Order: sequence, then structure tokens, then C-alpha cells
Amino acid sequence: MRIISNIILRKIQERNSKEQKIKKRIFFINKLRLRSFAQCNVQPKNKSWHKFSFPDNIYCLYITTSSDNKYMFALTTCGIFKSENLGFTWNVCLKNNGVTWYVICSDITGQYIIASAKINVIGDAFYRKSVVFHSENYGQTWELSSYYSQINDNDYLISMKCSDRQSFVLLSMNGYIYESTDYGKNWVTLSIINSWCSSIACSYTNKLLIVASKYSKGCIYVSKDYGINWIKQLDISCNLITASNCCKYLACTSNSNLNGGIYVSNDYGTTWIRTLSLSCNWTSITMDYTGKSVYASSSDDGIYFSDNYGVSWVKLETVFDNWNCFTVNEDGSRLVASTLNYSKKISDIYVYA
Repeated sequence: MRIISNIILRKIQERNSKEQKIKKRIFFINKLRLRSFAQCNVQPKNKSWHKFSFPDNIYCLYITTSSDNKYMFALTTCGIFKSENLGFTWNVCLKNNGVTWYVICSDITGQYIIASAKINVIGDAFYRKSVVFHSENYGQTWELSSYYSQINDNDYLISMKCSDRQSFVLLSMNGYIYESTDYGKNWVTLSIINSWCSSIACSYTNKLLIVASKYSKGCIYVSKDYGINWIKQLDISCNLITASNCCKYLACTSNSNLNGGIYVSNDYGTTWIRTLSLSCNWTSITMDYTGKSVYASSSDDGIYFSDNYGVSWVKLETVFDNWNCFTVNEDGSRLVASTLNYSKKISDIYVYA
């Protein structure tokens, strides 16, 4: 009996050893694939920074754009501004009126836009209500989402993405994910993650949702069935995430003192590699439609750029080190960025092209 037990035990150990070798081989292959893209990153040629007109004493919180940059929308402390000439001039399209804004998002055409906020509600008792504003005519007119939407009044709606032409997903800080399939008019609860969350990426076509969590013991959550089941990946605190069109290529930032930097994935969020080790206050990260061109900004160390799917990085030559948010057009050739001035609470808009 002892001999038979030893034989069985040896076979189990051999099988486990083979499984471990296969896992290591798969990880190595993925790592090799990423490195095969790598080249020595240099400053982009024939590009420079251009400062454009932006209203005085305005603090820009977030920028979104159509795929061709024709329609740009800037969410500010004073309302929503729009540019129809590649960022040269900006005009208000929705005034503030006591609203506290969080984030804005448009579809690829710029026709459909949604923006999250908190508004004052005065009834039997004064309270702050979470709402979504939506526009279906390039920001000309705005309406509040339906009263019957399932958004919780106390949610902080901090991240949103357009998953296809008429569908948007919206992430709250306490892990609720909402979906609208009618351009932002109505919202239903799509999924709930039992964690504090910070950023979301999605692909409706591939039924993918990827959520970054930066609070407590943060990680990346990946769902391949559009929110039914979730898998924890990359067990570190992550504050921002961006994705290519199909979510095959992903990049996220971490402000962690120990593991800070930028992490990338080329397999729909299954495995991750840190390609830039840098602890700073990351404020924005975005990539083009294919995932090849990636930009990441910080409030204290400038803007970093990668032209090889985030494998290697170069720090862009900029006029400032303090940047708050930016957006990029479909092919990654044009970057629109907002500077950050904490003390004066004002912003300038620059275009890198």
C-alpha cells in the first residue's frame, strides 16, 4: 500500500510541476510578445505644443472628444464648454448653476454626450443627489436622465465610458456599475463589485468590463461576461485605466509608493507587466483606437508617451510639469491637454500636434 501511495503522490507532484511550467511558459510568451514591440522611445518628430484660448479663471476637470477632435467638450467648475474647431476656441454650452461636476464622456461622433454630477435637492430636507446630464445634439441642449433610473442618490459617479454608439457604462466609487442603452436617458444596475473603485474600461462587442480599484487592497477586476462574473488580477492599488477599442491592449497607473508606475496588458487584462516604475501623482491616461499610442500625465512629473503599446516610455518635452487631464484623437496623432494650477484653481488648454 505504501508503495502505491508513493507512486500516486509522485504522479500528483509531477502533474503539478508540469502545470506550473506551463503557466510560467505562457507568462513568458506574453512577456516576450510585449517586448517584441519594444523599441527605444524618442521624442515624437514634427510635434509641438500650442496654447489655445480658454476662458479665464476656469478650472478644467475632464476633457472628452469625438474621434476626429472636431467636437471637444471640457467639464469645468463653471459648467461644460465646447470647441468645434480643434480646440482653438471654447464656448459654454451648459452653465454650472450650483452643480458639482465629476466626469464627462462622448461617443466617437461627438453627437451623444453624458456628464455626471451632484445637484442640490431641497425638499423635506436638503440633500445632494447624483444625476447624469445627457445631450443628443452635440451639446446644444441638455436634459437630466430619467427620474426612474436606478442610480443611487449617494453614489459618486467617477468614471464612464461609451461601449458602443448608443450604450454607456458608468462606475460609482462604491462599486456600482450602471448601463444606459438609450444615449444616457435611462440607467439600470449592470453589476456590483464589493470594493471601492476608481476607473472603468469596457468593450460591448467582446462583453468585457475592466475596473481599477485604488482603495484599501486595490487590484484590477476583469469580467468577460459583461459583469456577471469577476476575476481579480494585478493585486495592487490602481487609480486609472485605459483600453484600446476591443480592450485587448490595456494600461493602468498606480500611485503606490512601493509599486507605483504604469502597467500594461496585451491579453484582455489576464496578465500585466510594469513597464514604467515611477511613483508620482498620475492624473490621466489614454490610448488611441489601436492601443499603440499611449499617453499618461501627472500633476508633478509631466507627461509620458509610448508608441509601442506601453512597453517603453519617454517623457515629453513640455512647458509645464503639472497636468490634470487630456484626450487623444482616434489615431493618437493629436493630444488635447489641460494644465493644473492647484493654488489658483485655473487651467490652460494646450494641443500637442
